[in-house]
Amino acid sequence: MDSDEWRSLDITELMNLGASVRGERESFGWAKQTKEWANIVNQYQQCMSDLGYKFTKDQPFVPDGANSAVGEQSILVAIDDVQCKQQANLIQGLTDIVAAYEVSFIVSNEAALAEEQKMQQAKLDFADKIISSKS
Repeated sequence: MDSDEWRSLDITELMNLGASVRGERESFGWAKQTKEWANIVNQYQQCMSDLGYKFTKDQPFVPDGANSAVGEQSILVAIDDVQCKQQANLIQGLTDIVAAYEVSFIVSNEAALAEEQKMQQAKLDFADKIISSKS
């Protein structure tokens, strides 16, 4: 895409989030609905619960009162949080689940992702032309 074609693009086309963002959002959404995701979150919350923490449905990874803890108390909450996340393998486990869905999305949407990559490169090339013309 040359600079004249670039200028003729509609603003909605320029602002389109594209397949990569859609893939990220969909993969995360699908992952959150799995039993594996729920099991890992439950293990983490049970560990924290065993230490006296409680959770609300809208904040499954932030125990009640954690954001208002100060000083030494906030350090203790952080230590408990990290230890329970490690025990439940929360970070790696949830990342692995999302990654599996991302792979599936990539395979199913390879053409759209390749086209998006071309569009991103065209944007970068156009920006480079503008920057170099100002020098």
